Amino acid sequence: MRIISFLILSIAWLFFVSCDSSIEGVKSFPSPDQRYFMVIVTELQAANDPTPFWTHISIRKAGEDFRKIPGNIGKFVGKGRVEVEWQTATTVNVNLPYEIVTSKFNKIPEKKEIYGISIMFVMEKPQ
Repeated sequence: MRIISFLILSIAWLFFVSCDSSIEGVKSFPSPDQRYFMVIVTELQAANDPTPFWTHISIRKAGEDFRKIPGNIGKFVGKGRVEVEWQTATTVNVNLPYEIVTSKFNKIPEKKEIYGISIMFVMEKPQ
């Protein structure tokens, strides 16, 4: 009986920890000169993750596979409508929803620079 209980618990544990994540959404925003893309990926984590949704924000060069650089700007707990507004070919605003801004797990920078592109984070206020 102990062996059967052990086997059942072992199988349940393996099932629980083997759950994989899945991509829930991908949005891409090209720069005005089409040389760069801002990519927003919403990921649903495994069942055993205490924070099920993550939002990855990346910038990539045109033609570069975004899966190789996940979240090179940021990986934030939560999901919501992230919007990107290119001001120029080298300046972009990332509008973060209240759900991401208010998560105690997220440290949101005011500004970042990658590939010579200035990235400003605009944080949504509560309604």
